[in-house]
Amino acid sequence: MGRLGEAYDSPDKTELALQLCWAIGEHGGGGGSHKDEARELFESLELLLYENLSSSRLGMAQEVSLSSDKDTYRRSSQSRLMCFVVTAIAKLATHHRELLPRARVSLGKVARSRISDMRVWRRACDYLGLMKDPAI
Repeated sequence: MGRLGEAYDSPDKTELALQLCWAIGEHGGGGGSHKDEARELFESLELLLYENLSSSRLGMAQEVSLSSDKDTYRRSSQSRLMCFVVTAIAKLATHHRELLPRARVSLGKVARSRISDMRVWRRACDYLGLMKDPAI
C-alpha cells in the first residue's frame, strides 16, 4: 500500500493500484473478525488520500493549461485512483463501524477541498450523504 502513490507513471502500476483499492473496499478488510487489519488498511488508504490532497498533481476541473500528454495522463490516473480510494474508505467504514467517524472526516476533507478533481469531489460528497443514513 505504501507505494501506491507512485503508480501514476506506469499504466500497469496504475491498474494494480486500482485493483488493490477495489479489493480492499470490496472485501471489507477481511470481515468483522479482522478489525486490526481493517484499521491498518484504512490508515493506508487515508494516508494516500491526504498525500494526494496536499500534492499539486491533482488539478482542478476548471484548470485550463497547456500540458503534455504525460501530465494529462498522470492527472487522469490520479483522479481515477482517488475515486477508488474514496470508495474503498467508504466501504471499509461500512463494514467496520468503528471506522465511520474517521471516514466522515476523511471524506469531509475531500468534499471541502478546492484542489480535488470534480469526479473525486462528487464521489466523496455522495458517500458522505450515504453515511448519514442510519441504515448504512
